Amino acid sequence: MGKIPSDVARWLKLAKQSKQNPDGPRVMPVVKINGKWYFVDERLHELRNVQNPCDAKRFHDQNELQEYRSWTEQLQEIVGARVVSAEMQFDESFDQLAPVLIFSNGKALMMLSDEEGNNAGRFEYLS
Repeated sequence: MGKIPSDVARWLKLAKQSKQNPDGPRVMPVVKINGKWYFVDERLHELRNVQNPCDAKRFHDQNELQEYRSWTEQLQEIVGARVVSAEMQFDESFDQLAPVLIFSNGKALMMLSDEEGNNAGRFEYLS
């Protein structure tokens, strides 16, 4: 695990301090995804790179953002590779769009809904 960049370390420290003082200004949380540090902007539903604000992942709503974060973090450990991109593809089984995660080792996973059409409960390797 590499050293945390100084600008990221400052934000992590501010976030910790803001939790200790709930009456003070709110500081956006910072998370590490795919080897990069991102602000979690819940108001704009996006992940924005701390060191390069042009590198942002935008989502339709808060649920999409949370689902992306949850599955990205869990599946990186299972697959043993970093997620390098995400896109929506049509899932013919359920006649709806489903998120597909592409990993650094070339594998692609489609997140599948369960039989009732609830949020992703399983996945399928596409490649």
